[in-house]
Amino acid sequence: MAELLSQFHTPITSISGIGAVLGAVILSEIRNISRFPSAEKLVSYAGLDPKIKQSGETKNVGVHMSKRGSPYLRRAIWMASSIAVQYDPMFKAYYEKKAAEGLRYMNIIGHVSKKMTAVIFAVMRDNEPYRPILHTV
Repeated sequence: MAELLSQFHTPITSISGIGAVLGAVILSEIRNISRFPSAEKLVSYAGLDPKIKQSGETKNVGVHMSKRGSPYLRRAIWMASSIAVQYDPMFKAYYEKKAAEGLRYMNIIGHVSKKMTAVIFAVMRDNEPYRPILHTV
C-alpha cells in the first residue's frame, strides 16, 4: 500500500495518525482537493459538521454530527484522530483543552476530527508536509 501511495507524491502521511492505509482511503475519498473551496466544506463532505434541526422558522443546531457524506472518509479521519491525540503534541494539547472543558471522549474525538480535517485540507491544498503548531500562552 505504501508503494502505491508513494506514486501520488502527497505529504498526507506526514500528519500524525495517518499511515499508508488511512492515507490511501482519505486520498481516494477526497480525490481532488480543489473541489473544496474551504476546510469547512471538506468537514461537511466527511459528515463531521453539526446536525441542523429546522421546523418552520425555528432552527436549532444539534449536538450530534450530521453523518452526511462519505462514511469511509469520516471513519478514516476518526481513526487518524484517535491515534494523533496520543502522539502529536498539537492534537494532544487540543484534546486536553477539550477534556478540561468537561467533554467526554467521543465528543472530544469529534472535535479533534474536525481539526484533523482542517489539517488534511491545508496539507493537500499546499502540498507541504505537516508541521504541528503549538500555541504558547
